[in-house]
Amino acid sequence: MLYKIASIGILLRIIMYHWFPIQPIPHISSPYTDYKNALEGLSYLSLGLSPYYSDSPVHTPPLILWLFSLMPSQHIIFGLILSADLLNSIYIYLITKSKLAFSIYLVNPISIISTSSMSLSSFIHLAILTFGYFTLERRRLRAVFAISFLSYLDPCMLSISSLWYFNHFTKRIYILAFLMTFSLFSASYALFGETWDWLWSCQIAQLLNYDIKPNIGMAWYLILEMFKRYQFLYRVILAIHPWLYIYPLHCLLHKYSKYSMYKNTSNLYFCILYLICVVSHPHPTMEDFMIPFILISTHGELIMRVKSGFFTVTAGVIGVILSIAMWGMWTERVGGNANFLFFQTIFTNLMIFGFLFGLLHQVNEEIKMKKHQITCKTIVEEVVLSILK
Repeated sequence: MLYKIASIGILLRIIMYHWFPIQPIPHISSPYTDYKNALEGLSYLSLGLSPYYSDSPVHTPPLILWLFSLMPSQHIIFGLILSADLLNSIYIYLITKSKLAFSIYLVNPISIISTSSMSLSSFIHLAILTFGYFTLERRRLRAVFAISFLSYLDPCMLSISSLWYFNHFTKRIYILAFLMTFSLFSASYALFGETWDWLWSCQIAQLLNYDIKPNIGMAWYLILEMFKRYQFLYRVILAIHPWLYIYPLHCLLHKYSKYSMYKNTSNLYFCILYLICVVSHPHPTMEDFMIPFILISTHGELIMRVKSGFFTVTAGVIGVILSIAMWGMWTERVGGNANFLFFQTIFTNLMIFGFLFGLLHQVNEEIKMKKHQITCKTIVEEVVLSILK
């Protein structure tokens, strides 16, 4: 069954790539994952020039660009992206243990369009999913390689590494991750003329959102509407924002594990923090939102108890559909400005935060209920013992 679904998913991606090419839109790719951005970098390399300079539009990491330059044709690069996408589906299955999650990822139109348009986000998702799987399975060394690759590709998602903190990994693992990441940075430094210019284009500009383009996130509009003198402060606040949730989430879910005996809290922590990172990301795409929702679907029994769950998820999907329609109506066809996107994007993101708030509120309520039951049981036992005496 799984082989048939995988074959159908691969075939649909190949058909879309060859015969139905789709122009990238902000819902599918970002300036940091768009293949055209990588092509521009490759054209610089073919002329013997460095693609990284002050205010460079090229954001593809040097090692990825170097790897693409070795490929004889674009079809081979598409094969690499397709392979990464197939691995994503496999790791989703390994994390969720669900054939349905595997099938949803492979045959849904969002991931098919993203892969067929050659979005480089497949590599980022692969790093996140491998990190999550290897950490949950406590395969430390493989998790180190995954998080190092992720920090190299997308520093905005680095707060997801706190899954190590949640699982009480030792300090040695953090040192190994730092050394591995430093080796990737050093290789990029040596490969591109012993200069750190790429660091601004591929890391700092992405983390602080300097290449502002309309997307389904909120950061671009907040920065554009802010006075210029305060923009840097806002960029820094938005960059550190996901890190603020780590400790409260850590405490809440450990209490939940203790009182409710819920065995899958590490997986739940990974899913929730993944979704928080996506909402806080400067350039999220629909596939970025889709994957954590697929992962969190394995906690269906808990989600079904969230009173606002159905409303927030449904409203969020409607917001995404409206933003796609507004992009086609006002931005592409008649050259309108991107302000028409903002209502839909803020509505979508608020609904996702509403879903997370409802989920965590339900977790907190269940902790209180279990505490109350334990207290009542203790009182009853003490009364019975006193009577027997």
